[in-house]
Amino acid sequence: MIFYSRSISTNIEHEIPIIIETSVSDRGLPTFDIFGLVSKSIGESKKRIISAFESCGVPFPLKNINVNLSPAELVKEGAHFDLAISVSILRYTHNLEIKDSDLFLGELSLDGTVRKVTNVAYLCLKAKELGFKRLFIPFENLSDVHFISDIEIYGLNSLLDTLNIHKISPYFSKKNTIIQNISTSFIEKIIGNNYEKKVLAYSIAGMHNLHLEGFPGVGKSMLARASQDFMPKLSQKDAYEVNKLFSYIGITRKSSEIFNRPFRNPHSSSSYSAILGTYGNKIYPGEVALANKGILFLDEFPEFNKLVIEGLRGPLEDKYICISRAKSRFNFSCDFVMISTSNPCKCGFFNHPKISCKCSPQEILRYRNKISGPILDRIDIFYKLNSSFNLKSSLESNNYSYESNLDLISKVKQVRDYIENEKQSMFSCNYNQNSWNNFVVQNKVSNKLSNTINIAQEKYSISPRKIFKLINLSFTISLFNKKESIDNESFFEALTLANYN
Repeated sequence: MIFYSRSISTNIEHEIPIIIETSVSDRGLPTFDIFGLVSKSIGESKKRIISAFESCGVPFPLKNINVNLSPAELVKEGAHFDLAISVSILRYTHNLEIKDSDLFLGELSLDGTVRKVTNVAYLCLKAKELGFKRLFIPFENLSDVHFISDIEIYGLNSLLDTLNIHKISPYFSKKNTIIQNISTSFIEKIIGNNYEKKVLAYSIAGMHNLHLEGFPGVGKSMLARASQDFMPKLSQKDAYEVNKLFSYIGITRKSSEIFNRPFRNPHSSSSYSAILGTYGNKIYPGEVALANKGILFLDEFPEFNKLVIEGLRGPLEDKYICISRAKSRFNFSCDFVMISTSNPCKCGFFNHPKISCKCSPQEILRYRNKISGPILDRIDIFYKLNSSFNLKSSLESNNYSYESNLDLISKVKQVRDYIENEKQSMFSCNYNQNSWNNFVVQNKVSNKLSNTINIAQEKYSISPRKIFKLINLSFTISLFNKKESIDNESFFEALTLANYN
């Protein structure tokens, strides 16, 4: 007779459950074999399982036991299969009754304790997508999956708990609610800079890529980090998607961060694989994928490797990246806002009114040429921060009050909600950025404004891609001004922010 239990693979490519098939026979000498293209950690689980049975006082059957992890052609790795294999054996020894919709995750220690495993949030979310109804995981892992709703999750302390799974109450069964706490921890540190904050709000509200340029110390990085305060909370669906990917690579987010949008800030020395992802024995998403639904902040943008900068072309335009090899490929969503910063030159003081630049013309040209035309064409807003600052006047008249910060954050959410509703009303199925651009062009641009756009395109030799970005930015600015159609004033402000002046 064959006894079944179910677990799941840690490989992001394998969106299918792993079925543990256990055959127990009286024929031949007592053996215990596990096969099905398993890793060394699974092969070693035989000793852990036998010792756990003995420590818990559960007799291990002296039979010919063969355990197959199906499908056999997929590579399985990880110690979290221990519990599922043990359950399949307990179905023989104790007539343990489980359902096909039950899934088991956990590593066994030699004394029978069910140990904490990594990637548990990813595995549980993946199991939920596959239709499992009940999940049995280590008790220590329950705090990692508290945000998962609409599925029964049980915590197990010991192998003996599996013999009484029908008496255990589910730890989480109620639907979690999203806590919409508004944070201003970053933006309230910025004194004055009213319009700079508004430009940042434009960028976040309309998902417009932003590049900040200025002399060292003018506040480029501080302004970029303040973008976290403008980002609205994730929806339940998006939170699942984001936290699933973070859990896959072993990053456990705090309870207070579950519904926060990601803010990724890789160093300029980061490798091509770290930014864009890699594919070896296991797929690893890069920073562009980890920034999905959030912000990718690239400080000192020209200092990044040239290949890294050019590799951003696809993610910025298509909102996804395909990591491909000869035998397989995988797509990661990259729907993020890129905020980048740079100095005027390598030393940072080119064209400074009082400090002389130490760079040669060739060095200045080389520094600026690190960012190619195609990348610049994918950036919506270019803003140069002013180096002048008067502390007294900023404190007295230019200080942006706490309430005004909250008003700006609220307005960003209103604009994002409006745009999202417009998209969904126009495209009941999946829509893409180009479709949204066409919608804006056809429905939000008057004939008079079309002539103005054509004149600007001819005067500045603006590419069609950039024209669409200008129209989108103009629409965002119009919404900030509580107008649902683009006027000339909004377009000219967008033209200035796009560095056409």
